[in-house]
Amino acid sequence: VEEITQFFESRQHSPEMAAIDVSVRSLSQFQEYAVWGSLDSWDRYDFLHCQLLIDKSDGVLRKLIAEKGTLPAHEQHSFICSRLRAYVNAVYHSVKCFMKGNVVGARLEAANSIFPLLDVLFALHSRPVPFLSFLEKELSTYPLEKLPWVPADFLARLLRILSTADLATQQTTLGAVETLFRREGYADLLAEFKGEERWTVDYRPMSAPGTPHSAPDPPPTVVHAARGLPPLTDEVVAARAAQVQEQGSVDYGVLEPVGKVHSRSSSRPSCRRAEGRGPR
Repeated sequence: VEEITQFFESRQHSPEMAAIDVSVRSLSQFQEYAVWGSLDSWDRYDFLHCQLLIDKSDGVLRKLIAEKGTLPAHEQHSFICSRLRAYVNAVYHSVKCFMKGNVVGARLEAANSIFPLLDVLFALHSRPVPFLSFLEKELSTYPLEKLPWVPADFLARLLRILSTADLATQQTTLGAVETLFRREGYADLLAEFKGEERWTVDYRPMSAPGTPHSAPDPPPTVVHAARGLPPLTDEVVAARAAQVQEQGSVDYGVLEPVGKVHSRSSSRPSCRRAEGRGPR
């Protein structure tokens, strides 16, 4: 086996092979390659749509390729929980930066939310996130069945978030993601997000996005409820937006004073504990 491997490795960089992307491994080496959680796990997408032309391993190679091209079933729940916390946390901090007039921070945090968002959406389908240069083709060729948007609309959302950290786009995207994952059995995790995280979806700036505000407190159109917020759905988001436009506030039944944000208590939601993100 070593002699055969060395033979192909010696030809790997030859002129006739220059136009072909070739990787040479023995079966035992391939078994250890791109294992979940390893340094090579970034390459698991390569095996998602891999076509096996010749198999002399009595099916072992085919099974390995199938395993490497999917998210391990026993890892799916914990992985989604971790990355969903990271996504909500990034959106929360982006909106908080908007409130403070911190344009750079708002955009960087918004950009930071993209990778965990992609992780949870693809993980829900047991698929690895494609290489970013393949994302558009992947979504159009192999659509995510549970994605709340058609691929073109989803990509447009990502580009708006990346280019301007558009506040409304972030908030409606967060709402749709929450609705999806509540339906898929992650309601207990999402119940952790309350208080200041919930305030995230209701923030409405007085000035145009990207314009620093005169004070760090939210404008009068913002209501922060420390508890008792209803589940976030598209209908709730639309109702809140209409109520804000008509009344300048949102009535949840149990409200904290308009324009007031509570300081964090010692019992912070686990999204910040898990991701190592503290007060800013």
